Amino acid sequence: MKKTSVGLVVILVLASGLLGNGLIPSFSYDSVTAGFGYTKGRFAVDFGLEYLIGQKRRVLDGVMPGVYEMKIWVPMLSLSYGF
Repeated sequence: MKKTSVGLVVILVLASGLLGNGLIPSFSYDSVTAGFGYTKGRFAVDFGLEYLIGQKRRVLDGVMPGVYEMKIWVPMLSLSYGF
């Protein structure tokens, strides 16, 4: 049996986060996720792509003042066998 699936998820975060420091930042993210999968018999292959958009953070004091912004592309691949 062959099966194909497609999906899309959009998450908008309204809460604001805090920037702890430049090495380990904490951002609020909006994200868009899309993916598709294919199943044939007991084997399945799924692929997804997530795009995270961090909200801008302005730091006025500390060792690393400035404006911080983060954008991340996250590819995902899953190979599975059902038994």
